[in-house]
Formats: sequence, structure tokens, C-alpha cells
Amino acid sequence: MAGLYENHVSPRLTVSRTLEAIAQTAAVLLLTACQTVSPGANQREPSDRPPVSPVSASVPFSEATNPPPALRIVSPGILALGNVRLNQAEQTVTFPAVLNRASGGMEYFLVTPYGKVHESILRTQVTPMQIHLAMLLLSAKGTTGDPPASRPNQYGGTPGSLISGEFVSIEVAWRNDGQERSYSAEEMLANPGDALPSAKRRWVFNGSMVWKGAFLAQESGSVISLIPDPIALINLIAPAPGGGGVWMAVADKVPPENVPVQVTIRLTGVRTDR
Repeated sequence: MAGLYENHVSPRLTVSRTLEAIAQTAAVLLLTACQTVSPGANQREPSDRPPVSPVSASVPFSEATNPPPALRIVSPGILALGNVRLNQAEQTVTFPAVLNRASGGMEYFLVTPYGKVHESILRTQVTPMQIHLAMLLLSAKGTTGDPPASRPNQYGGTPGSLISGEFVSIEVAWRNDGQERSYSAEEMLANPGDALPSAKRRWVFNGSMVWKGAFLAQESGSVISLIPDPIALINLIAPAPGGGGVWMAVADKVPPENVPVQVTIRLTGVRTDR
């Protein structure tokens, strides 16, 4: 696989052919997990296909000294990739995060510690590569298009314009002082300039992009963006905020500092270009 990746000629927007091939191969483990349940009418006979190696350091990774962890079976239909868990039946990808900032202007909803933490509501230690591979294992499809003529700009597009990809929902849940709280990501956003209802805010998995051998979401640490950012894995589709032109967090709908939260991304199966 490394050879395939090193010798590719044209970079692709979002998911490279190599990443897709890795996810398709690893998906055999998901099928295996499903087949561990007791035989039923719709269950296939065990495959004669040879064992598949889990996703490992052969995956293109910007931090060569920190390869992605092995894919493992948790229970029938549920796999884990490090701290990322995917559920085939529910079509969800879940991982931990914490509050990053509760006040000020926000351009991102979720980044890694090396991402744009000065303007993001949440942050996670999970890598964009892990989240991306989990999404691919659930057959999520990101943006498609021609290779860019030059390295893509991190900021590009008109706020509110649809981008190619798959609609997803995002939920953030946590427990504190014996109480459980849960909000959709759009409910946690304040738009000071107008009364745009949160139901009008939608999320699209566009899948970032590969440029000259680098998976750009992994490089930038951008996971979920509130502004048009083709490098992030997921983008908010909503008109630009009024007022000061920035998004803000809803103070009473963000978790307390240092309280672990679970972020759940759910696939809808609906593409923006259909």
C-alpha cells in the first residue's frame, strides 16, 4: 500500500484511492464482527478469504512516529480504532473530546490540540485520520472532483453554499454531577446577528483532501469547521453569522471545563449532490 501511495500521480480531492482501498480492506473485519452472532436466515456463511491485517503504519500518516492504532472488534457490528468507535447498525462514529473554549468568536467546532485551538469550541486527542477511516468503514462518501491545480486554500467558499458530500448529524453528550446532558452541535452555536433557527444549520462530511501525499485534515488538525474549509473533515452549511460575523458558543449548552464528552457523528445516507 505504501508503494501505491508514494507513486500516485494526481492528488485527489478528499478521499484518495489509497485511503478508500484501506477502508474497503479493513471493512472485512466489520463483516467478521457481524458474523460472530448466532447464525440467522440472513447471515452469510463464513468467508474463505484469508485473514486481513488491521489498519497499521502502512496508512499514509503525517506523523510517522505515531501510526494509527490497530482496528479491533469490540462486539458484533462494532469496531474500535484507538478511541474511535464505529457502530454499523446505528451508522455512527463516536469519540471523546473536551471543552476547548466557551467564549469568543469561533471558526471551528472541533480541532485537535495542534489545530486552531484559539477559535474552536471543542478539541480532541483523536486524530482526523482515525475519524476519517472510521467514516469510510461506514461507507461515507465525501467530496468528489478534479484534482486542484495548486495546494487548496484552507478558507474557501461562500458560507451557506452546499458542498459535495454526505449530510451528517452531530451530537455532544456528557455527564457531570450525576446529570446527563446532550445537545446537537447546531444547538450549541449562537448566531448573534439574527434569529436563524438551529434547524437551518446542517453538517456535511466532505472528507478533507489529499495533496501531494499529505492528508490535509491530519496536517491541519481541522475536524469540524464552522466556516467554509475544504481541508476540514466536516463543514457547517449555514449563512454567515450576522453581528460581528462570527459564531459563538451558547454558554449554557457547553460542557464544564475538563469534563469528558462524547461526540457522535451519524451518517444519514443522503448526499448534497442528489
